[in-house]
Amino acid sequence: MSISTPNPAISDTVRTFLAGIVDYAGLFPPASLNLDNAIRNFARYRRHEDSWMLSSFVCPASRLVELEAYRDLLTAEERHPFSVLGVPSSSLEEWTTATMKLRDALEAFHTSMGEIASTRAVEVKLPLAVALDAGERREAVRTLLDVLSGGSFDIFVEISPAADASAVRDLAHELLERDRERSTARTALKIRTGGVTPPEIPDADSVAAFILACRDTGIRFKATAGLHHPLRHFSKTVGDRMHGFLNVFAGAMAAAEYDLSRGELREIFETEQADYFVFTDTRLEIGELNIDRKRVQVLRQEFATSFGSCSFDEPRDDLRSMGLL
Repeated sequence: MSISTPNPAISDTVRTFLAGIVDYAGLFPPASLNLDNAIRNFARYRRHEDSWMLSSFVCPASRLVELEAYRDLLTAEERHPFSVLGVPSSSLEEWTTATMKLRDALEAFHTSMGEIASTRAVEVKLPLAVALDAGERREAVRTLLDVLSGGSFDIFVEISPAADASAVRDLAHELLERDRERSTARTALKIRTGGVTPPEIPDADSVAAFILACRDTGIRFKATAGLHHPLRHFSKTVGDRMHGFLNVFAGAMAAAEYDLSRGELREIFETEQADYFVFTDTRLEIGELNIDRKRVQVLRQEFATSFGSCSFDEPRDDLRSMGLL
């Protein structure tokens, strides 16, 4: 696919809002590319003039060893950033085993590829049964951070949207407490915002509850799945309404700046009009609310970090059609 030349007059606030916002997840549905195509796309995107929007390449820990075949492709002055997904688990026992496998895979990756690649983050999914059991949840957090204590990467813990806000807050508090013990700010939460079937898409109220729990505890978050497009829309392919990354990230920023209620945040998430989000050189306007560009930068760094997308082209194509790129 050819990539059009971006508008040279991109507003400063657009650049601040979108800088490093996309974690490229071409290996995952609905794109489901093979590794060869996905990693070649990533290397090409890293050389593109839109690369300022790109963050990490998302790769399962079990497939890191395959990257050795792409040494020549990845060679560059700056090491290529990766976000590594842990092995899935369904119980505390499996979680412990999976965490150790993740550590071993990371150590091997850093040994073999450390000169040309770096781990920016690891992402692990906490089993719902563990997330809802206070004792098991604390044990899972302890195991995760003890086993991965030697790394300098961020750790994103995914919790199911089916977990209520109290479970999200409790998990956030436990992660942040371990951060304070180590005088670091390494941990964050992750929410799955979509999928390829309607049951995989959490409703706006559930996403709002998650965002507000992150805001109220002061923990960072990232999102993944279903955010290929800037605005909330109906997807004929999926057969349901899907969230937009402008809605989610601008809404999260508004919630942090204006102490929005769940209902007020849900309204932002459900907005489908492009002119509801206005970027000037000095601020982001969300309906009647506005956020100074410098605050947008702080909130991206300290609160709303990035989203995983199996496409890097679709988000940019839509932003161009909206006149933002």
